[in-house]
Amino acid sequence: MDGTRSFADGVAALDSILDAMPDCDAIFFGTDVLAAGAMTRALDRDIDVPGRVAIAGYGDLEFTQHVRPSLTSLQVSSYEMGREAGRMLIKRLNGESIANPIVLQPISLEVRDSTRR
Repeated sequence: MDGTRSFADGVAALDSILDAMPDCDAIFFGTDVLAAGAMTRALDRDIDVPGRVAIAGYGDLEFTQHVRPSLTSLQVSSYEMGREAGRMLIKRLNGESIANPIVLQPISLEVRDSTRR
């Protein structure tokens, strides 16, 4: 489901994924909001998370620790990404070249109950 971002999109995504791949046992979502929507849909369908399907998200938003089960998520520094993007933009606006246009930022996997079996 390319380009989707809302809670409702996560609800729909779980159905689509499990319809297409009934044996799927883990799903990584591009945002924590999508993952939370999918976990809500799993609860509605009596699908055990993480027993039947493990679910993880991206962003490690504050709520991920408080939903049940708590949501495993990749933690990234939005501040650092934005700061580096700002530096690059200023260079481009000043006509300067960017030696390394790809910048790797540190990430960490915050493992929580949505993926623990």
